Amino acid sequence: MERLNQELADVVDQVKQSLVQISNQGQGMGAGIIVSENGLILTNVHVVRERMLHAELPDHQRLPTTILKHDRERDLALLKVESNGLAAISLGEEGQIHASQLVLALGHPWGIPGVVTSGVVIGGGTTPVPGMNQEWLAVNLRVRPGNSGGPLVDGHGRLLGMNTVMAGSEVGPAIPIGTIRGFLNEFHEGKVESAADRSVKEKNELVIV
Repeated sequence: MERLNQELADVVDQVKQSLVQISNQGQGMGAGIIVSENGLILTNVHVVRERMLHAELPDHQRLPTTILKHDRERDLALLKVESNGLAAISLGEEGQIHASQLVLALGHPWGIPGVVTSGVVIGGGTTPVPGMNQEWLAVNLRVRPGNSGGPLVDGHGRLLGMNTVMAGSEVGPAIPIGTIRGFLNEFHEGKVESAADRSVKEKNELVIV
């Protein structure tokens, strides 16, 4: 038990190096995940609904962000901060996810920084949850306002999903890694945004949760 606790503590310390806080001029707070060492940060669209967004990095630097890509249907947004040498999270694979698997969710519930919650994977499927007409990953853990946009990782610290919404007191649906990889691949391949995405970017209609 002691060995397991130490191993999980080491994983948490590792993942926290890729965890950021996202805020709007000090009002409200969500989470984000560093996905490249040159300042790319992944979060939820519903976290970034204000123009003047800042990301607080693990070293407590607070930097303004630029929104590079939105997808409202998948509830994913990619941000950029001007920084280099950041600790990017390791991406997992869909095949590494299975029911009863232990997972850790990190975020900033109620504005408390770097909170960790543990649970197990219940399953996944294509049954829609409110606001998410897509495949999702169901986990038996509690997520709260401020967890949105934070990482869901396995026992090796690999990203399996993104914490997103609450569906009851003990179920936290997450955006699965397959959806996240697809979104990031589209960005790197330079896929043109949809008209809906451009409209969101132009209006900058965002809410921190």
